Amino acid sequence: ILMTRAKAALGGAANAVARKLLDSVTQVAPNYAEGWRARAALQAAGGDDAGAMVSLQKAVTLNPRQFEAMADLADMLEQYGDKHAALKLYRQALALDPQLSDAARREKALAKEIEGQGI
Repeated sequence: ILMTRAKAALGGAANAVARKLLDSVTQVAPNYAEGWRARAALQAAGGDDAGAMVSLQKAVTLNPRQFEAMADLADMLEQYGDKHAALKLYRQALALDPQLSDAARREKALAKEIEGQGI
């Protein structure tokens, strides 16, 4: 119920309400990875990149198959210059879901940048 209301609040641009609801979700169900991922998206949209990264790490720790959280975290790591860690996470996410087109594009570019181009 809390997640449904949080998504509705986000859709209506009531971010303060959504934040309180998502905080409640992570308190009531701390092992619910999707709650942490949704919280991370809201934090990132609000400019709290550090908080978003922590929430994404929590989501991935709780659910190692949470490929969307991996891709989101990889994107943030890449933006902050940790390209090796970003490349590793992009590859993990793509191993779980090869259809992540943006992650595939970023993985290819990072691999070329970090590992070079083969002969």
